[in-house]
Amino acid sequence: MKNLGTTGLKVLKISHILFAIMWIGGVMALVSLQLGLTPDTKETMHTAAIAHLIVDEFFLIPGGVGIVITAIVYGAFTRWGFFKQKWLIVKWILTILLIIIGAGYMGVTIKENVVYAQNMLSENISADVYWDNVYHVATAGILQLFGFVYIVVISVIKPWKKKNSTQPDEN
Repeated sequence: MKNLGTTGLKVLKISHILFAIMWIGGVMALVSLQLGLTPDTKETMHTAAIAHLIVDEFFLIPGGVGIVITAIVYGAFTRWGFFKQKWLIVKWILTILLIIIGAGYMGVTIKENVVYAQNMLSENISADVYWDNVYHVATAGILQLFGFVYIVVISVIKPWKKKNSTQPDEN
């Protein structure tokens, strides 16, 4: 296994942190938009749904993909590996769960809400489904934020770290 040099490790760490900021910041922005905006017309609901989609497509998706890619590089090209430490295994499990919540539920619901809001413009349908989707995605986003906080905490504290580990204290 080829290890990254000092410069490569620094670039990897910077990239990993920036993607984490994108992903976490995107979820924070999405939840803030969903709970902070209360559009009162079908037109503004449609505009808000598009804003949610923009946050999803330009922050959440690239941030999540970037985190996974940099984590794979960390596992493959550093001494940390993928499963050498219990705290890394927990991070992988949580990251996969957060991706499932994000891509499998939040992203799908956000896209459905754009279509539903578009249909509200041309049809006389209730906004109940729109608001249910907004609150469900906001709730899932809050759950994601708790997961992110836990991942950050275990990344810094590194609980369950093996004694006599030759791993550096650096992430």
